[in-house]
Order: sequence, then structure tokens, then C-alpha cells
Amino acid sequence: MRYGPLLLACGWLSGCGLTATHEPLEHALINNPAAQTALPGVAGQAWSQGPLPHHWWRLYRDPALDLLIEQARAANTSLRVANAALLQAKAQQDRVAAEGQPEVGASFGADYAQVSGEQYLLSNVVPTMALYDTGLSASYQLDLFGRVKHAEEAAGAHSDAVQAVRDTVGISVVAEVAQAYVQVCTANQALGLAREQLALQGRLVELTHRLQQAGRAVDLDVIKAKAGRDDVAASMPVLQARHDAGLLQLAALTGRVRADFPASVTQCAAPPRLIAAIPVGDGAALLRRRPDLRAAERMLAAATAQISVAKADLYPQISLGASLGSTGKLSDFLTPPTNFWGLGPQISWNLNQTAVRAEIRAAGAGQQMALAKFDGAVLAAVREAATAISNENQDQARLDVLVQTEARAERAGQEAAMLFQAGKVGEMMPLQVHRAQLAAQAAVLAGQAKLASDQVALFLALGGGWE
Repeated sequence: MRYGPLLLACGWLSGCGLTATHEPLEHALINNPAAQTALPGVAGQAWSQGPLPHHWWRLYRDPALDLLIEQARAANTSLRVANAALLQAKAQQDRVAAEGQPEVGASFGADYAQVSGEQYLLSNVVPTMALYDTGLSASYQLDLFGRVKHAEEAAGAHSDAVQAVRDTVGISVVAEVAQAYVQVCTANQALGLAREQLALQGRLVELTHRLQQAGRAVDLDVIKAKAGRDDVAASMPVLQARHDAGLLQLAALTGRVRADFPASVTQCAAPPRLIAAIPVGDGAALLRRRPDLRAAERMLAAATAQISVAKADLYPQISLGASLGSTGKLSDFLTPPTNFWGLGPQISWNLNQTAVRAEIRAAGAGQQMALAKFDGAVLAAVREAATAISNENQDQARLDVLVQTEARAERAGQEAAMLFQAGKVGEMMPLQVHRAQLAAQAAVLAGQAKLASDQVALFLALGGGWE
């Protein structure tokens, strides 16, 4: 067999340099034992080591929030872009996989022409005639060196990475919806308290003015009372703007042109609160769950496969081909003199391998880059989760202090009311104590708003919600 020695040589070469595996994961930070331990700062009744549920927002038991998230997951434009990108990646994966399939072609042509006689070494003029040319061809590339195989692996890993990116977009959209909903609710809550404060400040202005007329207060007291009223009045447009901005954000996230939401959303008077301890799991669960880490790992796998794709270009590309056809005068269509066929291998080999070896080095550098990005994503995931837990702990501690302050202010208000009813103090003292009580209540509401925002950020850092 004429091609036997060459095929044997190629078979021998297929075992040279392409069987080595590239396992960068064994050096990745994700395998560091410190990354597998329990997350820091999750001690106490507020925390649970249980797994994070797939739909963490349902821990709030808030139907309005559930509906908003369902609408966003169905209509959000960023998710639509991510879904289209995934379809594109899947199509690219299919295209690469098709390179491992046989190529089959067919052709047919006919024309009325005069053929050059001299191209057939004839001195006379060839008469014009009707000619045709038809044929079938087939070829199959022998993937002796794994080029197609590893290209399919790279395309599959890239498709997996795009899907993980789509999941990352999904959890971000869910968190943004929850944050915007919290913003609307807390702004409504703060506006209600601001109206109460404004009414109280108005009463203080009236009382101070009467005292001034009675000679028991000076102009400065009236000015100070009016300044306090104006400060409260000036805060209300800011709160209203926060409320409106939250609704507009919800509209954009849920694919609406206008922020036409039901009263359960627009008039929400308190931020959603968790009904149970926060489930966080451990470090290993975090690293398995976050889709951005899965995306980074899949990109590392794609970069690793590209090394083998580049190495395959060191060796010849061999394909088996076959052709069958007929060419001649149209009047002799498919007669034996017009038929032809052929069968044999086709071999191409670039012996100048300088560019190929440079491509291999570039692929190796790409793998190192992907590994560094993967390690960076692991560090960022641990940092984000630990930071979110710390923020939640510290803001909860701050809120506990504010609640105690509010309780003391409430007791002071009760004492002032009793003293006023007993005629031991004037009307001004209960109003001033009540003003301090409302200020303490406002601080508690701000602390609750911050804590609610912290909890949403924590769930985002934990990576739940894409499953």
C-alpha cells in the first residue's frame, strides 16, 4: 500500500506530545483548604449553616416582591441579551462539532461554449457545443492528533461559561429588583414619618410664636423652630425622589415602559423582613454555587483545550477524499467516456513551525491568564461574602443600639406626658421630647433600611437564585 508507511508514521506521531494533560486546577486557589471552611462571622441565632435555597427571596414571604422578580426573570432586557448570547454560543459549539463530520458536496453546471483547441494541443478550432460538468465529492478529516476533539472541548467549555455568565446576570437582576423594592418601601416609610415630624414641627413653631407674644420666648427661639420645620420639609422631596427612582428602576428591570405598579408596590410601607435565620452554608458550598466562579472555571477549561488545539498544528492534517463525476458534451450525458472517479488521502503539513510554536506559547499564556482570573474570582467571592456578612453583623448591632435608644425616648415621652397632665411642666416639654422620640424612630427606620439592603447584598454575594 503506497500510503501505508506515511500513515504509520503519522500514527506514531500522534502519541508524541499530544497525550499530555494540562491540569491547572490542581494549583488553583479553589482547592485551598482555607476556602472550604465555614464562612467567618456567622455565629448566633441570626445565622444558619444550612444551604441557601434556590429562591432566596421567598424567605421574605412577600407576594409583591415574588411577582416583581418573576416579571423581571421573564422580561428583563439584560437577561434577554444573555439568553441570546447563550444561543449564539451553542450555535458556535455546533459549528465546531460539525468540523468532525464528513464534508459532502454536489455540483452541476451546463453551458453552450467553444473550447480552446490549443489547451488540448490541437491546432484546429473546436466547434461550439453544449457542455456539462457534474460531480459528487466527499472528504473526512482523520483527527489523529486530536485537533477537532480539543476544539470541540474548547467550544463546549466556552458555551458552559456563557451559560454561567447568563446565570450571573440572572442573580444580579434578582438582587437589583429586591434592592429597588426595598428602596421604594423604605422611602415610603420615611415619608410617613417625615409628615408626622413636619406636623410636630409646625406645632412647635405655633407654640414658640405664642410664647414670644407672651414675652416668654425671644425671636431666636422662633427662628430655630422654623429652621427645624424647614429642615424636615426640605427632606421630603429627597425621599419622594428616592421613591420615584426606585419605581423607575423596577420598571426598567421588569421590562416596563412606565412605572405602573399596583398599590402593593407603590404604597409599600415597610421593607421586607426575613422570617428565619439567614442560611449561608460553608465556603465549599459558596464556591460551588456562584455562577461567576463556574464561568471562570469553564473559561480556564477552554483555554486549556486551546493548548492541545494549537499543538495539533505541529502535525500533518490528513483527510480521506472521494470524488465521482461526469464531464463532456451534453449529448453524451453520463455515458462511460464522460465519467470519472477518484479515491485517496489528502495530506497537508506546514514544515515551517515557527508560527505554530508561537501559537502554542500564546495558548499557554492564555491558560495562565485564565487561571489567574479564576483565582481572582475565588478571592473576590470569599471577600464579597465575608464583607457582606460583616456589614450585616455590624449594621444589626447598630440597629440594636438604635432600638434601645428609641425605647428610652418612648419612655421619656410617656414621662413628659404624665408631667404635663399633672401640670408640672408646660406644653413645650412634651413636644420637644416627642420630637426627640421621632428622631430616634427615624434613626431606627434608617437602620432597618440599611440592614434590608445589606441582606440583599449578602444573598447576591452568596450566589443563589440562578438554579
